[in-house]
Amino acid sequence: MNHGVERHWNCVQAWSRLAWKIAEMSVASASVIGHRTNQIAKAGPVPAARDRAELARMASEKIEASIESAAALGGRATATHINRSARTFGLMLESGAALMSLYGSQNSSQFFSRQASLTRTLARLGTSTVDLSNSTTRLATLGLAPIRSRAVANAKRLGRR
Repeated sequence: MNHGVERHWNCVQAWSRLAWKIAEMSVASASVIGHRTNQIAKAGPVPAARDRAELARMASEKIEASIESAAALGGRATATHINRSARTFGLMLESGAALMSLYGSQNSSQFFSRQASLTRTLARLGTSTVDLSNSTTRLATLGLAPIRSRAVANAKRLGRR
């Protein structure tokens, strides 16, 4: 497979994997919400010790998952993502300037020279855009992992009750 095509295909696969994880988390979350809502409704105004423990667990899990997610996002991946975003934005601006320069060509020699410059810039922009997309999916996957793992584990645990 052509390296460029393979690079873009990997990008599509990364977004597909992320979408699958989000869907899995959504189904698990709906299941957990249903179990816990039912449990709260059955408990009435004075919940039993088991119900209070589940409510306390629910609150602490959300805090822990949020902290883990923030820690994952606060690492090197975020800095890398910001750099890739800046590079891509810079190449977008450079592409616009190269296009305007091409429009202002006064003769054929200038036109072909500026067209070649625009083509090189657009090729670098394409590569940078794929890198940014891959970085975005990696960052989203890192941030989602602690939340998703708890939702799936809770759905399994509560489904056995």
